[in-house]
Amino acid sequence: MTGTTSLSALMEGDHHDLDEVLVRFRSTPGAQIASRRELFTRFASGLRRHISLEERRLFPRMEEGGPESHRLVEMLLEDHRRIEGALVAIQATLDQGATSTEGPEVELLNLLGEHNAREEGFAYPWLDEHLPAADLLEVRHDLEEPLPPSDAATSR
Repeated sequence: MTGTTSLSALMEGDHHDLDEVLVRFRSTPGAQIASRRELFTRFASGLRRHISLEERRLFPRMEEGGPESHRLVEMLLEDHRRIEGALVAIQATLDQGATSTEGPEVELLNLLGEHNAREEGFAYPWLDEHLPAADLLEVRHDLEEPLPPSDAATSR
């Protein structure tokens, strides 16, 4: 990553990386329970890392921006709570040995679609203009940690 990479590019790149893992999870046949669990664990871990980074480093800066950005942060935090609920539902379904997690997957996809549109369309562009360079370096450093590998992810 270069020193001129914008926050939008960094965070949207992380969205893309996470989306790739989710697509692999969704395309793995239900009978391959161990592979699906490993891919889901990798996805959920990466998504939780992403959410934690936003809540620790980005949202506090946005809240300093006034009432409109504060309202956006409240919406994004509510999205994060709902996304966590969908992750828990998928994990619970996998833990029960089910071969299909279609219902909670569809809910998660819908939540992520709306949430990512808010972030990529509004939050990240705002942060591109207002985030201090030192904070951008910290975000870049946090994102340099790759998503955890899994046997299922590396065997394809």
